[in-house]
Order: sequence, then C-alpha cells, then structure tokens
Amino acid sequence: MGTSSDHSGGSGGHWSGAKRASTEFAKHGDRRRAYRALGRLVIALGGAAAVATRSKAAVVGVQRAGSLLGVAQAEGLDAALEQAGIGNLVGKPADEVIAALIDLIAGNGEDREGQAAREAACDVLESLADDAESYEELSTALEDAEDLGDVLEQFLSSYIYRLLLPVIEERTERLEDLDQRARRDRELREAVAAVVELQISEGEIDPDTWPNATEDQLRELLEVTLRYLEEQDY
Repeated sequence: MGTSSDHSGGSGGHWSGAKRASTEFAKHGDRRRAYRALGRLVIALGGAAAVATRSKAAVVGVQRAGSLLGVAQAEGLDAALEQAGIGNLVGKPADEVIAALIDLIAGNGEDREGQAAREAACDVLESLADDAESYEELSTALEDAEDLGDVLEQFLSSYIYRLLLPVIEERTERLEDLDQRARRDRELREAVAAVVELQISEGEIDPDTWPNATEDQLRELLEVTLRYLEEQDY
C-alpha cells in the first residue's frame, strides 16, 4: 500500500462508523467487509453526489488521459504531445515526459480529491509505460496500449481506491503480518475494481469510445459507482 495523502479522516458522526468498518476489514478481510468500509467512507466524505462534484480533477483527468492516448495510438506520441501543448518534450527522457503527463492529466493535487487524481494518473501511466527508460520505449508503450476501455476502468478504480484508502491504510498498517497487509490491499483493490467494472458494463458510456464522453457523463459514472458502494453499507 501507499499514498502521499495524509488525510486520515475526521472524528465523530459518520467518521466513527467508517473507522469501525475499516478496522473490521483490516482485521478480518473479505469482500463484504471491504464494501462496508468503502461505503461508510463515502458517506463520511459527504455522500456520492458531493464526492463526485468535488472530483473535477479526476473527471477532467480521465478525459485528458483518454484524449492523449487516443491521439498517441492514432498518430504517435509526438503528435499527442504537440496537440497537448507540450511538444517541447518530444525526445526527452521518459521520466521527464511522464512527470509532465501527470501534471497535464491531473494538475497539482491541491486537495484530497486532486491528490487522489494525481495518484491515479501515476498508477495508470506506470502501468502503461511498462518500465520505459527512453522516449522511444515510452512512445512504443503508449502507442501499443491495446484497450482504452481498460484505461477508463483503471483510472476510476485507482482514483476511488486512492481517495478512500487513508483511513483503511491507517488500520492495516497496525497489522504485524506483512503478508496479511498485502492481502488486505489486494482485497481492497479488487473490491473497487469489481464495482467500477460493473458500473461501466451497466452504464451509458461505451468503453470503446469513452474518450468522447462529456464531463457530465463521466461524473455521473463516478457518482453511480460511489452510490453503489454507499448501498453496500449493511
């Protein structure tokens, strides 16, 4: 596990229930407890609609990521960088380009939601870059990315995971068994990914053409996903 966010939540009210559920998940695991902890955290943060409204960095970020990768696949990374207004990075070292892409996609992470969006962008680009060290390797990796639908799913899953992680992570870090910590992290990631996959499959956004989706459509997708988690609070 790991997040640069140090926001471990508030106290009293819904936060008490969220922290209890997070402790139960940390101790015992399983998908049902993961959903309960995640759902209560959404409620503690103000509910699905409020969280989705505050998540502009993530909504814009996933849109920008789709647009950039779409151009990279169709016309090459050089063209994608030029169209994004950062053509000065053509030919630069891979780590320099990736850092600029994170800034472009997710901004500077000024608040909890913005930081989670940056971390999601890092996760997606790290996965796509495939350990690229040179510009040429990065270009090939991004141009060969097979399924943009997977990028939508990965970005939203990572965003929700990163947004809700701090309270749960605070509990799992108390576990002495490092293998158990790793299992909890895996269970949490898988729980979020399953919900996102379900909502995308049942939603109105076509995974194959989602870079053309509007901000409102993407925000609605995020909101219904968070609301689904809220409803698992049993």
